[in-house]
Amino acid sequence: MFAAARDALTSRTARSYLQPKIAAYAAIERFGLDSAARRLELEVRLLGETEPLAVTVEGYRLGGTAEARTVEITAVTASRPWVAAALRTHVQGRTFPVPAWLAALL
Repeated sequence: MFAAARDALTSRTARSYLQPKIAAYAAIERFGLDSAARRLELEVRLLGETEPLAVTVEGYRLGGTAEARTVEITAVTASRPWVAAALRTHVQGRTFPVPAWLAALL
């Protein structure tokens, strides 16, 4: 029960952190985290699109140092084939910086 509450809080916090970064092209409609399974589910509405895009991070690894935390996306899928292919090419297997406060919640 504690893990679910923590994941819900982290989801809201991560959504607030990420939304301004993608506001020029999308709005986050749903952000769900399962930290035990290392899984993220994200639903965004791309500007000008009527149907939302679902993205699922099937796995991630945290790394880096205490001062410079990172996340590596190990598996990712999407509801649109071209987006899934782009994510596999440009996101999967790459490491991205994450604020230490957010990494501590993941």
